Amino acid sequence: MSIKPHLVFDARLYGPRHTGIGRYIKNLLQELPSSGIFDFFKVTLITDQKTTPEIKKNLGSKFDYFPVNIPHYSIKEQSLLPLLLVKLKPDLTHFPHFNRPFFWTGRSVVTLHDLIKHQSKGHGTTTRSPAIYWLKFLAYKALTQKIIKKDHLIVPSSYWKDFLVKKYNKNHQEITVTHEAVDPEFEKLCKKTKTIHKKYDIRKPYLVYTGNLYPHKNIDILLKAVKKIPQVYLYICSKKNNFWQKTKEKAATLGLQKQVRFLDFPSDQTVATLYKNALALVHPSKIEGFGLTGLEAMNCSCPVISANSSCLPEIYGPAVLYFDPNDHQQLADHIQTLLDSPQKRNKLIGLGKKQVKKYSWAKTAQKTTEVYKNNP
Repeated sequence: MSIKPHLVFDARLYGPRHTGIGRYIKNLLQELPSSGIFDFFKVTLITDQKTTPEIKKNLGSKFDYFPVNIPHYSIKEQSLLPLLLVKLKPDLTHFPHFNRPFFWTGRSVVTLHDLIKHQSKGHGTTTRSPAIYWLKFLAYKALTQKIIKKDHLIVPSSYWKDFLVKKYNKNHQEITVTHEAVDPEFEKLCKKTKTIHKKYDIRKPYLVYTGNLYPHKNIDILLKAVKKIPQVYLYICSKKNNFWQKTKEKAATLGLQKQVRFLDFPSDQTVATLYKNALALVHPSKIEGFGLTGLEAMNCSCPVISANSSCLPEIYGPAVLYFDPNDHQQLADHIQTLLDSPQKRNKLIGLGKKQVKKYSWAKTAQKTTEVYKNNP
């Protein structure tokens, strides 16, 4: 009986507490067994000690587990993780984020969710001090360039594959596109009918924005558009940091204190309920890796208005209203269209339902397993 190749998967960032990357890891690992992975590989998951019991409960006993106390983006990650990998003797290692150890020389597959930090850079794009930011930026740039040169890459959209081929002369055969999908747990929340907690004081008609407020997210264009339509409210679902404060100050400068409201990292159930009752989700970003929030909104019967930028037309297809990310008047016109035409809004809801069905974690897992089989 032949010995199966040993696949090691770095699952330390497993779970929604680690935002989009954590959801990617969770959903991919949950679907890998259905892809036939265990017919071809012995699979070991490197997990965080604190969350290992939860992960074992979710994923079961087919995986082997190797709990560690090695924080991501740390000195220990760069120094100790390679030593542990030598001990595990993998034939192939999958790092589902760019933070694979710089000095690891084993065969690897790396998921690059985007290269936004290469395009949107400078002290104005970070919450850190200038010295720490530039130190981390230079380390990030050196590591990603080494990864691009050496490893097989998984990216979430063809936009980023084309970018890597053109910018870094990467062989297109060394890059695989695996689209992502809505978290099945979030899908379930969309089907539940709940009233949003009174503390949020939701007023209709309203728009929703979900995500961080870094400069590339282009939130200023949305504020300027909302300024032109006084009867519309905007609910910004994000995490408190200095960009949150800057956005609040910008809204105040535009006289939007009553129109624009901020929800500090609301629960998935609250976000799903907001989507179900919103006029639309607006996605004004100039650069995205995949654009999952738009698909989440579509899944909850919420129309989407999106910037015509980066990967977003690829992912959203004909199911949204697109606007020039530098033209707030065009965005305002689309918002007004949905206010004036329930028929147009209902048509977008229908198109969105069709579009979101094109993506599934089962497909992602199957394509990922093919990558493993072709790179042992």
